[in-house]
Amino acid sequence: MKKAGRGNPSAALRRRVGKTRRALFSCAGGKMDAMDDNPYRAPHTPEGAQHTSWFLIAFYALAIVAGIRGAYASEPSTLDILLPIAESVCLGCWTLADARRRGHYIPTTARWWFFVLAGILVPAYVIWSRGWRGLGWVAVNFVAWVAITTVMTIAGAAVLSLRG
Repeated sequence: MKKAGRGNPSAALRRRVGKTRRALFSCAGGKMDAMDDNPYRAPHTPEGAQHTSWFLIAFYALAIVAGIRGAYASEPSTLDILLPIAESVCLGCWTLADARRRGHYIPTTARWWFFVLAGILVPAYVIWSRGWRGLGWVAVNFVAWVAITTVMTIAGAAVLSLRG
């Protein structure tokens, strides 16, 4: 068995890796990156979750608009075309931002499918990326979206009936 000295290539590699890590550690101001602990997990930072907050605001704003549009369902509107497109863009953009933040690679040629089939692929991605928590997250947000849309449709119909 070789002694860990200058002539051993594995010892030289360990020394080089150790120097590199020490250099990175000192450049980061003495703080190790959260990715060093577990390379398969995204770091938990407040900035990292902003894309989800903005997505939920946009998603529920679209639910409000869809509910108000439901009150006027008998009249044709351009919202009948714009709402599904806006929802698909909202869902697709959030998925791509989330995948990038979590380090999941989505091939460039497959990204447009997240816009075309957003209603199927986005929930599938959330369940795939988060497991059972993802299933709960999809279920809670689906129920909340349906509830908001229903409440806004009933409120819009009540306002229309009052107007005469």
